[in-house]
Amino acid sequence: MVEEKIIQDILEEPLKEKGFSLVLVKKHIQDGALTLEIILDREEAISLDDIIEMSNFIGELLDKKNIGDEAYTLDVSSLGVEKPIPIEKLKEKVGSYVHLTLNKSYKGFDELEGTLLESPKEKEIVLSFNQKGQIKKASLNLNDIQKARYAVKF
Repeated sequence: MVEEKIIQDILEEPLKEKGFSLVLVKKHIQDGALTLEIILDREEAISLDDIIEMSNFIGELLDKKNIGDEAYTLDVSSLGVEKPIPIEKLKEKVGSYVHLTLNKSYKGFDELEGTLLESPKEKEIVLSFNQKGQIKKASLNLNDIQKARYAVKF
């Protein structure tokens, strides 16, 4: 099988045309067999039907390009429901339920999870979160957020 970079070059543009970005191309041995792992992303959620469609599309594309004679398992997936959110894009995610890891503690919390309510200033967001059964609001500077991801609300 050809190198990961060549596979990435083969897939990037056709996936982009279908609205997906290529996050990872990785070859590895899993359960004694060669596996080609492909991770995709896009702005809107990726459904199981999308994964099946893209798996078929990628498989056909790689077969046409004849990437090698070695048998492999194609494993196509997405970043999942709790995918990372770039800090600079948080302002665009108002209404989303998110998990934030902070650089600087907020009232004793190093992490907060809640709903993004608004973005009143250029580098600020307001998060609604549950603290011992009470709904609180936190105004946070984007510079004080180390990383962010979507979260699942239970």
